[in-house]
Amino acid sequence: ARGHKGGSGRESFFAVNYMNLNLVRPGGGIGLHRHRDSSEAFFAARGRGLMVTGDWCKYPDRDRALEVRQLREGHMTLIHGGQLHGLLNPTDEDLTLFTIGAYD
Repeated sequence: ARGHKGGSGRESFFAVNYMNLNLVRPGGGIGLHRHRDSSEAFFAARGRGLMVTGDWCKYPDRDRALEVRQLREGHMTLIHGGQLHGLLNPTDEDLTLFTIGAYD
């Protein structure tokens, strides 16, 4: 098929749509949302936050649908297309966050 490499049916790379450097103030955040046709990577350059990921429905292999994970300085997380995600800075320090959005 046009645009595919090999026989897997999926691209082995993704095209970057945007790159942002964000400052998330104490008590601030990014509301819960999803991108149906793109993935997004979050890198905590400085500070810490809470990342919410998952979906509304439960999966057969786990008891919860949404998960809350700590995003610490130097950590990166990848959110797949269609996956719900949001971020909160519950600390009293700024969170410097680099985000990369890419079409799958």
